[in-house]
Amino acid sequence: MTPGAPARDADSSAASVLRNGNFLRLWLAQLVTQVGGNMVLYGLTVLIYSATNSNAAVSVLLLTFLVPAVIFSAVAGVYVDRWDRRLVLIVTNLLRAAAFTAIFFVQDQILLVYLLNIFISTVTTF
Repeated sequence: MTPGAPARDADSSAASVLRNGNFLRLWLAQLVTQVGGNMVLYGLTVLIYSATNSNAAVSVLLLTFLVPAVIFSAVAGVYVDRWDRRLVLIVTNLLRAAAFTAIFFVQDQILLVYLLNIFISTVTTF
C-alpha cells in the first residue's frame, strides 16, 4: 500500500454488501418491481397512444404517474419511517399488483386507466 493512501476495507465494497442474503433478496425484489412497473408504464403509453392517437393523452398518463409521487413523497416518508417496513413493502406490492390487474380489465376506458395510474403512483411512493 502506498504511504498516505486511504486504507481500503474489504468489507466496504459493494460485493460484500450483496453477500448479505437478506439484503440481496430485498434488492433483487426491488429491482424486479421497478423493472416490471416501468415496463407496465411503457405498455400503457403504447396503449394510450394506440387508443387515442394523441401525444397529449400520453403526456397526461405520464403526469398521472409523476405528480402524485412528487406531492406525496414527503408525507409518505414520514409514515413509512413509523410503520413496519416489511408490512409496507408487502401491502404496497399487493395493492400495486391488484391495480395493475385492474388496468388490464379497463384498458379501453382511458379515464379509469388514469385513475388507476394515480393510485399506483401514490402507493409506489410509499
